[in-house]
Amino acid sequence: MSISWVRGLFRTWIVLTTLWIGAVGYVTLQVHYSGRVLTDEEVGIPPSITKSMTYEEVMAAKPPFDPTKPYEVLRPPIDYPRAIALSLMPPGLLLFLGCAGWWVLRGFRA
Repeated sequence: MSISWVRGLFRTWIVLTTLWIGAVGYVTLQVHYSGRVLTDEEVGIPPSITKSMTYEEVMAAKPPFDPTKPYEVLRPPIDYPRAIALSLMPPGLLLFLGCAGWWVLRGFRA
């Protein structure tokens, strides 16, 4: 009974790729739902406006609380292209290097 290294390594690659993609998805969602809210600059409020106003001016300009409107927390958006690239490029590179190594080792057979 001989060991099929190619099949075994390919199955190992599939398992590791699945774990890698799941880990990247988990970390991406943890960053998105971590409780970090957008800063004034990210929302579009220049820092000069918030720093030049007194407390009374800020409270006067603040709209009154309306309980009929839904409460919304502004979170940073998920960077989908970065998450997809981070989840697919390392396994793809590993697959490419494995195939290249298999091709090189296969060339040494007589």
